[in-house]
Amino acid sequence: MKKLGIPYQLVSAATNNAQIVRGAPGQVTAVWCTNTNAAIRFLKFFDVARIPEPANDRPVFICGIPGGGAAGAGGSIAIPGAICFDNGIGIAIVTGAADGDNSAVAAGEIVVGFVIR
Repeated sequence: MKKLGIPYQLVSAATNNAQIVRGAPGQVTAVWCTNTNAAIRFLKFFDVARIPEPANDRPVFICGIPGGGAAGAGGSIAIPGAICFDNGIGIAIVTGAADGDNSAVAAGEIVVGFVIR
């Protein structure tokens, strides 16, 4: 069976959740997110080969995660051609849409998953 990608999942901590997913060039082919906070939250992707610094690094792709309260809300995106990262794949989950937003979300309020290759 041909492997179409590597799944990645993260449940939010009470931080900006900055993570390095892949420290080398790669692609994201699908994204899914759930948000139990009433307010919108943001998953940001960075083209870096180290842990991103959301206050200083410019994201290359931002996904708004709709607020849903206790019942949860969210969405999924299939990316047929993939989002390509030349350096590496870094992420952060924050409360604001601005490129430099570095505001922490609450622990356990966001679950994100995506497929990389």
